[in-house]
Order: sequence, then C-alpha cells, then structure tokens
Amino acid sequence: MDFEPFAPIDLPKKENKKKRENEEREKRLKEEIEKLKRENAELKNQLEKLKFSALSERQRCEEEKKRLATTINTLQGENQDLRRLLNQFQQHVQEMEKNLNLLQGLYKELETKFAKKLQSQQEELLNLSLKVLVETVKALLQTSHLQDEETLRRIFKNIFSEKLFIGEITVRANPEDASLIRSVLEKKDNVVFDIIPDPNLKRGEIEVETEKFFVERKIEELAREFAEEFLQRKKKKKENSKKDEETNDRTPDS
Repeated sequence: MDFEPFAPIDLPKKENKKKRENEEREKRLKEEIEKLKRENAELKNQLEKLKFSALSERQRCEEEKKRLATTINTLQGENQDLRRLLNQFQQHVQEMEKNLNLLQGLYKELETKFAKKLQSQQEELLNLSLKVLVETVKALLQTSHLQDEETLRRIFKNIFSEKLFIGEITVRANPEDASLIRSVLEKKDNVVFDIIPDPNLKRGEIEVETEKFFVERKIEELAREFAEEFLQRKKKKKENSKKDEETNDRTPDS
C-alpha cells in the first residue's frame, strides 16, 4: 500500500520566521553600517581637524624656527661685537696698567729725588742757621755775660764725661764758672782736680791740663755747642708740639 509524503502543516510559519530573522539581520546590518558611516564621518572630521591643527602647528613651528634663527643671528652678531669690545677693553686696561706702572715708577723716582733734595736743603738750611747762630752767639759771648748757667752746666758735664779726664787734672776757667765746674767734677770718680780762676777766660772757656793731655775750649767751640744746644731744644719743642696736635686731632670732642 502506497503512502503519500508527509507535508507538515506549519511550513509557512517557518518560512515566515526565517524571513523575519533575515529582515531583522538585514536591519541590524543596515543600522551597523549607518553607525559605521557616522563613526567614519566623525573620524574623518576629527582627522581633518587634526590635519588642520597639525598644519597650523607646523606653520607656527616654522615661524618660531625662523624667529629663533633670526634671534640667534642677532645674538651671534651682538656676541661678536661684545667680544670685540672686550678685546678693546682688555687692551685699554693693559695700556692703562702699563701707564700706571710708568707713573708709579716716575712718582717713586720723583719722590726719592724730592726727599733727597728736601733733605739736602734742610741740611743746607740747618748748616746755614748753625753758622749764623754760631756767629751770633760768638758776638754775644764776646760782648756780654752768659746768663744761661743750666746750659753751661750741661756743656761742662759733657766735656768732663770724656774718659781722658781721669787722675789729677788742673782746670783754668772764668771765676763765675768755677762753682759750676766744681759741682760737675765732684760727682766724677777717679778724678783729683784743682780749679784755677782766670779772669782772662770768658765764661764757658776752659783750659784743662791732665797728666798726658792739654785741652782748651775757646769761644769758637763754646759758641758752636751753644748753637747746637739751642737748635736741639727748638727741634724737640717742635716735635712735641706736633705730637700734641696729632693727639688732639685723634681725640673726639666731648
């Protein structure tokens, strides 16, 4: 017995379902394609923006590069100018140092010459003053009595401080000088003296006879000693006055 093939009754439903699935898949694919197109367009837009930004940045970099190159060239030129000025300044300084050394040498030479000249003039002036003073003292001694007994005492003390005046000595002197000479000789050891007043001798003049020597001090030597004594006192007084002035200058006002 023959049977006919079985034909399910729900076949149209399966076809419809498959059709719907295909349609849904196609719809999803279209949506995905649209989405991809939008994303692609957006990416293209971003890429264009990036290209524009990169181009702008490149242009800015090129301009900055040109500006920096110009600045570098300017600075290099200024650096060369500064180096040239520095070399000129160094040469100028070396020249000034050379001139300064020459001036210092000249100053020292002039200072030495001036000091020697000043010392020479001071010595000449001192010698001249001494000569004038000696002549003045000689004139005074020859025409008047000497009143400065303290100076005479120092002169006699200096004279008899010499070592040759030892043992027995005989001294001739003006009667007014006898007491001064005695006061000096009494303080000396190893001396036995005899003083003979001699009115022919002026004050300050003496004649001394020892066991081996004969010494006389006349008006010439006496005048010179008086003059030197006077100049020494003047010099000492001037130095003390200068020291007092310097001390007063350093002392602050109260």
